[in-house]
Formats: sequence, C-alpha cells, structure tokens
Amino acid sequence: IKSLEEPEIALMDPIRKAAIAIVMAPILAAAFMVLLAAALAVPDKAVARNVAEDWELFGHARLPSFTGRKIDVGTECIGVSFGLGDAPHVSPMEAAARAPVIFDCPSLLGHVLRGENSNAGDYARYWHGYAVISRPLLALMPYHDVRMLTFNAMAALFAFLAAGLWRAGGWRLALGALAPFYFVNYSGFFELWTKAAGWIVMLVAANI
Repeated sequence: IKSLEEPEIALMDPIRKAAIAIVMAPILAAAFMVLLAAALAVPDKAVARNVAEDWELFGHARLPSFTGRKIDVGTECIGVSFGLGDAPHVSPMEAAARAPVIFDCPSLLGHVLRGENSNAGDYARYWHGYAVISRPLLALMPYHDVRMLTFNAMAALFAFLAAGLWRAGGWRLALGALAPFYFVNYSGFFELWTKAAGWIVMLVAANI
C-alpha cells in the first residue's frame, strides 16, 4: 500500500507548491504596492533637500569608481528621483502604480536646486523596491551618507559571505566564488543604491 501511495504523494507535492505560489503572488504584489505607497508618503521636501546637498555627485552621467572604472550615475538619478516628480493630488497608491521618476540628472538637479519643472514621467516597467528603503534614508541623511552606508553594508555582507564559503569549503571555494566580481564592474554595487539594493537582499539571503 505504501508503494502505491508514494507516487501520489510525490505528485501532490508540486501541485501544493504551485497552489501556494498562485495564492501568494497577488498577496505579495499587494504587499509590495503598500510598501511603495508608504515610501512615497515620506515628505518630498526632505528627500529633495538631501539630494540637493550633494548635487555635485550628480553632475556627470559617468564617474570614476574606486576600481578605476566608471559607475552609472544616470541610473542613480532615476532612482533617487522616484516620487519627487509625481503629479499633485495623486494618492500614494496611484503613484506607486505609476512609478513617477525624473529621467535625467540635469532635470533632477534643476528640480531640487531651483524648483524647476521636473518633467517626470511614469516608469512602471520595473518595481522600484529600492525606494522602500532609500526614500526614508534620503529623508534622514544626505545622499553622500546613503552611499557610504551602502558601501559599508556591501563590504560587510561580502566579507560574511567569503567567511562562510571559507568555512564550508576552504579558501579555494571562497576565492573561486568571489574573485569573478573583480573582473566585472562590481563597484557600482558598492556605490550606487539602485544597484546595491537587490544585491543586499541576495547577499543577506546567501549569508542566512
């Protein structure tokens, strides 16, 4: 009897997982929308003030990094502008769905420094999950400090991951797993919040 039941149990397992995934998908989507709406409720003036304080960092679309390569500041301008250019009288939930951003650094600087029209547009092709943390941080501290926090977090997480790999399989495993990062433009992950956010989530999961 046991041998006859085992195939049925094996079949039910993926079906159960698929059912859980189907049920959880809209729940997670709704939760993500609520998180973005909460981030957009952070006062724009505080975010704009702290972006404006370090306006020099947005003066060029490409800047040299600590590795000697270039980092993509243009993408960071889009990221830090999330919510700054939303239309007036739009609810946070609607803004979260539309994802208003400023698409270039000169327009961002003109908006935060001189109050010029933001020329913002909707950018809903991505879920801007980084804003859940970056907008509250930018409301509390200047952009340069957010970058320093990002760098330290990434360095610590990579160090913890290297130590864990070393313990699990020796220094060769740690070196083989992490050395390839040196040969790609990984510096952007350390210096730009929009690029670091996803990596921080993955590295935390890897360390756990």
